[in-house]
Amino acid sequence: MLEESIETYMSALRRGDENIAISYVARPKKAEYYKNFRKLHDLNLSQAEVKTIFPADDLKSAVVTCEIEYYRSSAMSTVQERRQLLWKYDDKLKAWLLDETKPFGN
Repeated sequence: MLEESIETYMSALRRGDENIAISYVARPKKAEYYKNFRKLHDLNLSQAEVKTIFPADDLKSAVVTCEIEYYRSSAMSTVQERRQLLWKYDDKLKAWLLDETKPFGN
């Protein structure tokens, strides 16, 4: 279930689908996340690949390492970065949610 949530989220980022992406964000972080997502309007994500998933011992959270590659519409070069995203399991919703305010994590 965690892997499926991560893959769907990453796919939404690649497509620039803010509605799907924000549906995977924990409620307390949604407003700030939305502001940060809107700042990415001129970025094109060419690759987003999950590298590692490190679940916590209690299986209530996980740190996901991914590699992203993006370029700005006005630039001639791509940028490749390795980022970390924190995911948490919401018992009430029975779902894994992104616990970040930045779409690409830290």
